[in-house]
Formats: sequence, structure tokens, C-alpha cells
Amino acid sequence: FRREARAASALNHPNICTIYEIGEFEGQPFIAMEYIEGESLAERLRHGRLPGNVLLDLSMQLADALSAAHAAGIIHRDLKPANLFLTNRGQIKILDFGLAKTISAEADATRRRDTSAGSVVGTVAYMSPEQARGESIDHRSDLFSLGTVMYEMATGHQAFAGNTPATSFDHILNHDPPPPSRTSPELPPEVDAIMAKALEKDRDLRYQSAADLRADLARLRRDSDSHPRHSVATPKRRYGVALAAIVIALVVLGTAGIALYKRESPAPDEGKLRTIAVMPFSSLGGDRSRDYLRLALPNEIITVLTYNRSLAVRPFASSARFADHDPHEVGKALNVGSVLTGNYRDDSSGVNVTLEAVDVTRDRVVWRESLTFPHGDLISGREELAARIRQGLFAALGVADSTLPADRPNNREAYALYLESLAASQDREPNAKALASIRRAVALDPSFASAWAELGRREYYDSRYGGGGDAAMRLSEAATNRALSLDPDLLPAAHRRIINETERTHYGAAHRHARELMQQRPRSAEAHFALSYVLRYVGQLEDSARECNRAYELDASSGLRSCAATFLDLGDFRRSHMFTALDRGSEWARQVEALVLIHEGKAAAAMALTESLPAGSAVRRTLLRCAAANPITPSEWSDIERGLLVLDDPEQLFRNIDLIASCGNDDLAIRLYRETIARRYSIYPPIDHDPLLQRLRQNPAYAAMRDEAIRLHEQLVAEIK
Repeated sequence: FRREARAASALNHPNICTIYEIGEFEGQPFIAMEYIEGESLAERLRHGRLPGNVLLDLSMQLADALSAAHAAGIIHRDLKPANLFLTNRGQIKILDFGLAKTISAEADATRRRDTSAGSVVGTVAYMSPEQARGESIDHRSDLFSLGTVMYEMATGHQAFAGNTPATSFDHILNHDPPPPSRTSPELPPEVDAIMAKALEKDRDLRYQSAADLRADLARLRRDSDSHPRHSVATPKRRYGVALAAIVIALVVLGTAGIALYKRESPAPDEGKLRTIAVMPFSSLGGDRSRDYLRLALPNEIITVLTYNRSLAVRPFASSARFADHDPHEVGKALNVGSVLTGNYRDDSSGVNVTLEAVDVTRDRVVWRESLTFPHGDLISGREELAARIRQGLFAALGVADSTLPADRPNNREAYALYLESLAASQDREPNAKALASIRRAVALDPSFASAWAELGRREYYDSRYGGGGDAAMRLSEAATNRALSLDPDLLPAAHRRIINETERTHYGAAHRHARELMQQRPRSAEAHFALSYVLRYVGQLEDSARECNRAYELDASSGLRSCAATFLDLGDFRRSHMFTALDRGSEWARQVEALVLIHEGKAAAAMALTESLPAGSAVRRTLLRCAAANPITPSEWSDIERGLLVLDDPEQLFRNIDLIASCGNDDLAIRLYRETIARRYSIYPPIDHDPLLQRLRQNPAYAAMRDEAIRLHEQLVAEIK
């Protein structure tokens, strides 16, 4: 009690409740506090999330208040909506410094603690990871807690909710919440980046001060001022709150107050399109050898749904991570109106499948269907699933029937092998096994277009990440073209063709095919991403960024991850972090995240992340040797150069060169930049903005190399006109 009084009374800030007197009455202590009318943020959030401009305004006020508290050496340690108060004038004030602690006292916690060693203080759902682990904390813990509050204001639900404290702890320590824009699509993408940085589990990668967080919020608020504001709702009730008396009390004095900025969450809006996501199926037991069906069956259903042009179907890459989640949670996270769930049991009677469609906006099941098909005849199961969807689901969703895909399997073994491949990950070993399966599948059933498209995908992964190189890339191109010759409307094959053509620097064809795909599927995130990919390779960065942002609005899935490179080249590091977060934890994401951190000047954090990369990673090898006390030897530089020159994709080569320049090897950097130009990748304009090239730009050879880059850029832009 006295700690709260001393901490709060030391602060004088418009967004911190003022303490007027500390005393004792008839043996009981009291605090006389500022009289405030309004309601707590917790009460306000019972009505739903806040509009974007209100979110930014209140978040800025809270960041400013924390900046003042931290400057005075005070950590709050228990920020949460119940401790934040909205006044009738639109201000927000921090209350309850009951767990506040001075920074000096926290630093001295090993000698003087007010709780037992390793104990946890605070409210679980709003704790920082270090607080949840019972570790020593500093002011950055408050910034994480503020991030959880901001997230709840933006989405209307907690970032780390759990049914028990144990599950909340697990979410805080091991899981990231979905980006706020999935629940609130009207929010600008910068909000996702700010939230992700505030909720970074590693405090060294988090915002380092409340002032930095406030600056980012203020910048975003300024940039969004041209957009119309949401109106304030009609006042509905008033509360008078007196914070004073013998004990700390919140007293309701009247019935007048306000329900600030109340607004219903918007229903998903995609014109006349109905939006739907398909979740991974649940296995109810039986033969475990066909566990791949839990992922393969939803994938097949999505293929059927994508042929209905009245539906906007989320790619399975988006919904696959929501296994065993509540459909309403999935619907909100993916911003869809309907979610299709399913389960199956593989027993002596056959494969028994149950499907259920949930209308998320109306909170009711709109369609349910069950079917059984023989173990050895997955093809008949596929046809039956498609027929039931056409006969029942389309009508339940209010969309017209559509023709079935012309593509169909003709060999049972081939189809089973194809389904196994669909369910495998793209990591090196699983991809190698999937390749063997899908190669046999196309040999058994050479007229099955989807199998050829899957082979094109698997050969691509082998080319880029499995050591297959140019030979595997050629096989990917051949398989993709075969798929499209069998079924010209097959979206996965159309998308793969554009990516392959781009990396082969056939930009005219890639751009033409991307534009055609955009015309056919203007609401497809994959189509917008494919176009952004071509535009990045030819140096049209602003146009590429626009398509990346549109793809993110439509479906923020891991398939968009390489958009991080576009924003890295533009120097927009916040958005770059936002896109790497879509594939958080993967080797690719860690490598690109390390590059972004280096460009931000955060060398220590980049080095820590680099050490988790495989020994063969070019980024790891260059960064770690560059940071070592002893210089890189000529033979080591030769090894690095040989390792880069064997890369088939010119962008992979380009991504490593500025690291070499920053390590001081100008000659090698210039030589490799010229090699990248020769491979027809536009290094201009990125080289003009790269902070790692400051010293290289003074090299006399740089100007001539830059002129070559500009000429190539102009030539490539002309190719896509």
C-alpha cells in the first residue's frame, strides 16, 4: 500500500492518476486521489474493439505516461485494462501502482525482494515473458504489457488468453498472437509491425523505450490523419468514480457516463464474394498410416471451392496452423464469414468423414454432412466430397453452383501418393520423401494435372533448399507447364509458373502471366503476391510494396513471407519485420530477420539470431567471420565467393553482397554486384538506400557499377511495359 502511494505520488503526468494525500484514519491507511468521471478500459472493451484512430490516440497517451514513470525510475508491473481509466474527455489514465517497483530496487532484487525468489507478480494474461518466468525485470516489461493492452484495444480480445493460468503462460512464452489486422482489416499494416515489436518475446528485440514506441505511434497517427475519423457514439451512461477513502476504492456515484467510441465489429466485406476457410481435419482414430488425410482432405476441398468464382477461399497455408481451434476464433483471425471443419475415422467400415460449415458472423452451423468411402478408393471419396459440397454447401453459403474441376485422378495408388505429398512440409528431408512419392504418382497417372503441379512445387523446393540446383529447377518448370497444359485454370500451377519465370529472369512472360492471373482472380492473395514478386526483381519497389500490402489484406499467410525483401530494400524495416513474422521460426525467416536487424544497426541482436542458423548458411558464415577479432583470410573469402556463385537465383546472391561490403571487401562486393547485374537482377534502386553500403559508395569503382545497374533497371522496366 505505502509503496503504491509513494510511487504514484512521485509522478505528475496528465495520464497518471494524481495522488493528493497519504494518511491514516482510525488506524486504517488511505490514499486521497484525483476524482475522475468515466469508466475503466476493461468496461469499455466489453463493448468490443476500438476504432483505429482511438486506438492510436490512447496508445500514445499510455506510452507517454510510461515514459514519464520510467524516467522517474518506476516500473508499473501490472498494466491491464482494469488498471486503466477512460475519462469523459477522452483521456486515459494509469491507476493502481500496487505492484510498482523502482528500477533501482528491481536491479537490487537479488538482495532485497518483496516476494520469494522466482515468484511471479502481476496479472498473468498481461505479463511479459521474463515476468512470467519470475526473472528480474526492467522497464521493457511494461512495454510488453502495454503491447497486450494495445492488442486488446485493436482486436477486442486478449493476446494471450487461456482457460487456465498454465495455458496463458504457455501462450506468452511460446506463441505469437495473430496480427491485429486479421481481426480488424481496416487497420493499416504498420499497426501489425508495431504490435509485433511491442510483443517481442526477446526484450532485446522489443521496443527499448516508451518514447520509441510513442514516436512510431505518432508517426503512424500523422500519416493516417488524411483518413476520416470514426464518430463518437451517443453517450449512454455516466459513472462518477471517487478514488479516495479509508482503503483504495472505486465508487460508482451516478448513472451518467459515456460508452466511448462503441462500434460493432464489421462483417467481412469482399464485395459480392463469400469468404471461407477450411481447417485441418481431426482424426478420431483408426489406421494411423493414413494420418496424412487430416491435411490432404482439406486441401482437396479447397481445390473444389476455388473453382467457384463467388467464393474467396483462404489458402490452406493460412488455416493449417489452426488445428483444433474454435471455428469462431479462426473466422475472426482470418477475417472470413464461414469456416469449414471436418473429422474422419479410418476403421473397418471404411473412411468415415463428417463435414460442418459454421457461419461465424451469425454464430450458427449452416451445413452438416457425413459420408463413408472404401479404404482403397480415395478417388471415389474425392468425387463424393465434391458432389456433396456442390449439392449442399454452395446453397448453404448462398452461392451458385459451379462446374467441377476438369482435372481428376485416374489411378488409386497415384492419388494416395499425391495426398501424402500434399501433407508433407517443405523442409529438406520431408520434401525429399514427398518428391519420391509424387514422382511415382505422375508416372502412374500422367494425366492428373494436380499431381504435376505438386511435382513442380516439390522440385522447386529441392532446387532452392535441397541442393537440387538448376537441374531441379528445370524439372519444376517442365512439371508446371505440363500441369497447365492439362488444366489451364489450375491456380497453384499458374502461381508456380510466375515464380519460376521470375527467378529465371524471363520478366516479360512472368509479368504478362501475373497480369492475366490478376484479371482472372482479383481477390486472390497469391495473384497479388506473384505480381509483387516480378516487380521486385525488376526494381519497381513501390509497385511491389503496393501488391504485397494488398495480398496481406486479403490473406496474411506464410506464403507472402518474401515480401519482407521488398520492404527491406525500401528501408521500411517495420514492414519487413511484419512479413518475416508470417513465417516466424523457420530457417528462412531467421536469416532474413538477421539481415533486417543488421540494416537497422542492431548488430548484437543480429549476431545472436545468426548463431541459430545452420553452419552452411552464407549469412551466418559471413556475419560471424566478419565479427571475429581475426580478419577473414583470402582463402576464406574465396570460399565465400564460390558458395555464392553457385546460387541459381540472382536474388539469393544479391542478399549477401552488402554484408561483404560492410566487412570491408570492396573488390569482392563490386565483382559480385556486377555478376548480379549480368544475371539480370535489378540491384538499382536498392543500392542507393542500403545503409551497409555507405563506405562502398566512396569507392571509385562504385559509380561505374551503379551506372551499369541503372541501365539494366531501365531495360528491365521496358521489358514489362
